[in-house]
Amino acid sequence: MFMQADNGIAIRPYESYKNYIEHQQSKLKTLKSIDDFEFEKVLLERLREENIIYDKAIVICLGARTGGEVRVFKKMNYYSIGIDLNPGDNNCDVFPADFNYLPFYNNIADVVFTNALDHAYNINTLLDEMERILGQIGIIIIEIPEGYVIKDPGMYESTWWTNSNTIKNLFYKRKFKLIYENIFDFPWKGRQLRFRRLEIGEINGKH
Repeated sequence: MFMQADNGIAIRPYESYKNYIEHQQSKLKTLKSIDDFEFEKVLLERLREENIIYDKAIVICLGARTGGEVRVFKKMNYYSIGIDLNPGDNNCDVFPADFNYLPFYNNIADVVFTNALDHAYNINTLLDEMERILGQIGIIIIEIPEGYVIKDPGMYESTWWTNSNTIKNLFYKRKFKLIYENIFDFPWKGRQLRFRRLEIGEINGKH
């Protein structure tokens, strides 16, 4: 049962933060290696459709599971590393960490990628952390389910929303500009959204 919160965002109630962590860590048991292989293939195609990432970018992937997205960015010749609560054993692409409290310096990343926004304990806390580690001229790429307009949340989602516009509005309020949008069908129906920080002139209405 999800509890409806403000601004079209719903949350799964947990007894404690420890319960949340234990629940999210258990997800790895449900993943199949073939799913990760297929995900790498389609994500590479999606990212190459309109490649607007800076040359020699540092890419940090949040909630990266066994590292499919990390390997995709490496194939595109970016420096990439991922974190996840449970990356499995002997994972050289992803190290264990909590994306609600990122173990990175401020402004260290050129690009932040995640398709795990729906696994945040508190979505605003996660967005705060994403902003903190992103460089001044940086890009955030998210892949999100369409929300309640398509289906109800599954057993591991901890945050859910009405539709993709709900998430866009969160970024607009944080002075980010949507620079690319793409609809996809695998591994679930959703959208890839790419945002960059507004520059001072854009915030003030000057171009």
